[in-house]
Amino acid sequence: MDLIVQKNTIKLLTQISDSKSLTSPIIPYKPQKPAFRHASVSQPFPRKSPESAGVRSEHILNYLRELQGDRSLNMHSVIIIRNGAVISEASFGAYRTDVWRSTYSLCKSVTGIAIGMLIDEGRLSLDTPVTKIFERRGFILSALVLKGLTVRHLLTMSSGITFNESGSVTEEDWVRCFFETSLKFEPGSSFSYNSMNSYMLSAIVKQVSGQSLTEYLRERLFEPLGIKNFYWETCPRGIEKGGWGMYLLPEDAAKIGQLYLQKGIWNGKRIISESWVLESTQNIMKTPERFGDFDYGYHIWVGRKQRKFLFNGMFGQNVLGFFDSNVLVAANAGNNDMFQQSSFFPITEKYFGADFRPADRLPENHSAEKLLRKTETGLAKPRVSFFAKYFGNAGALPKPCASLSGKTYIMDGKIRSVGLLPLFAQIIQNNYSKGLKAVSFSVINGSFYIGVIENDEAYQIPVGFNNAKYCDVSIHGEPYMLGALGSFNKDDDGNTVLLMRFSFLEIANSRTMRFTFTGDEVIVEFSERPGVQQIKMYISCIETMGRLLRSIFSVVDPDFLDFKLERIFEPVITGVLDKGKPQ
Repeated sequence: MDLIVQKNTIKLLTQISDSKSLTSPIIPYKPQKPAFRHASVSQPFPRKSPESAGVRSEHILNYLRELQGDRSLNMHSVIIIRNGAVISEASFGAYRTDVWRSTYSLCKSVTGIAIGMLIDEGRLSLDTPVTKIFERRGFILSALVLKGLTVRHLLTMSSGITFNESGSVTEEDWVRCFFETSLKFEPGSSFSYNSMNSYMLSAIVKQVSGQSLTEYLRERLFEPLGIKNFYWETCPRGIEKGGWGMYLLPEDAAKIGQLYLQKGIWNGKRIISESWVLESTQNIMKTPERFGDFDYGYHIWVGRKQRKFLFNGMFGQNVLGFFDSNVLVAANAGNNDMFQQSSFFPITEKYFGADFRPADRLPENHSAEKLLRKTETGLAKPRVSFFAKYFGNAGALPKPCASLSGKTYIMDGKIRSVGLLPLFAQIIQNNYSKGLKAVSFSVINGSFYIGVIENDEAYQIPVGFNNAKYCDVSIHGEPYMLGALGSFNKDDDGNTVLLMRFSFLEIANSRTMRFTFTGDEVIVEFSERPGVQQIKMYISCIETMGRLLRSIFSVVDPDFLDFKLERIFEPVITGVLDKGKPQ
């Protein structure tokens, strides 16, 4: 089975790496995520001034400014909580905290909570063999190979199984693949991060309780905490993915972190046993240094040197709790981020780590708090360049909008993989573009629109210049909320340049298009965040990924591999003005 998964993985990666051909997913694409429906947060945290919680407003202000000023970061939102009250909440750029977010691996910690609840109920133990749980499924051949594998090993990422995340986009029966895999080390002897461990914990919840992971947690966790607006994607067999695929409002994710700071109590009611909270946040598995300043507990990252815990998801989705100061920081981002390696962590440690000494309460400082609130609001404003101001971005529509209105540019069609949805998101969602056919521009009722016309889809997107404008798009049946920001500039040759950023509010990914207009031609440079730098980090951290990519490109030279990756994730295409269209 491992050879089949690897063969399918190479087949898929080969298609993705050939930008001139369409990608056909190994598993047929099926949209899952429903459209987000706005609703007020149930049981919201109280809002208080920082001083009332013993923190200076200037302290929070400096923290936010440092996050914003760090060019290696791509922050989307930050919520800071002290003693159970929100003292600061900020969104960056087009992003918003009132829209649910893909949690990526952050939801692994939620899956771990479900296992802890089953153990509290006496329906499972840490030392229960995984083969025993599924013995009625007929996986007899796995009994000898996996006989020593227990629930504890899944929780601590020490199972040693070789079936990994690549199997999720190349195979349909993940439980069967798990039991037909091989081991790379004896369970419990080493740490090896693998999302299929989390998936099997989700499958265990269903097998033991008779309920899906969502159903099981709804009455035990989500309803008591007032978490109503959520969704969890499932595998092709209908089992929640467990280690990814969950959408939560940022404030609701923070509630689960606060529950841990409160040792399992919510509104005076015990939700999780204190013993499970304490045990799951112990340094159970020592992790390699590349995982940052954290070891691993039971599906929770745990500080090596300080009493802190972390729910962590790819690209910078974090709920970070400090036990000693009772501070919780919930953040969403689109960073080129592997585990805990981004500068978000040393910056947050600088302001809220071991040296942070909050008071019980401080005198109110209304002027400082006013500046903080103004800064929180201002983080959603785009930076405006000199040329952007010259073109009129500070007021009405920029002047070039009128000259572009009514124009359509036909793309050359040489690159088939590029589309509105960033390539990274295409891979994660198994939802591949059919290629960009044309782009159009129009001014309608005083608003500027860009038309993105793909070979099988078309999108009409309103563009904001001082503030993002929002719309809903459906990409092959999968709904997304989109925020669009634009700015005009001039290049060194005096050509008009339109820079567009499309922020997909529910996921970490954003698409940037840079249009350079030269006579009747346009050059479109694509990029995305997270993007090629993220892939390079994967290659450096995950040995098997590097081997696969090098085998596909038949290269050893890392510079050539970098060049190929940049061609894939940062393509450049050209288009010509369609003079058959009325201008």
